[in-house]
Amino acid sequence: MEIVFFSYSPWNPKYWTDQEEFIPERFQDESKIYPYSYLPFIAGTRMCIGYKFALLEMEVILAMLMKEFHFELLPDITYTKKQAITMKPNPPLKLKATLINS
Repeated sequence: MEIVFFSYSPWNPKYWTDQEEFIPERFQDESKIYPYSYLPFIAGTRMCIGYKFALLEMEVILAMLMKEFHFELLPDITYTKKQAITMKPNPPLKLKATLINS
């Protein structure tokens, strides 16, 4: 039996090159991406019915935060990636938020 962890598929060099690099352009032409190599909301007939709402909600919240605050990383902290079922920075990400209109 084979168990697939979808969160690890972007790390497969068969489907992704330069996995360690932030390359948002790789998603611009989705025809170049193997269709099932990245499934944040799974896919197909059992796809999450709320995924579009969740994406829109995240975009609105992010836009509201970016409008009101300036974010910057705290100095003198080196971040690395910690891989588990999900990826996260190690140590946990620490940001300084400053009100823009203050």
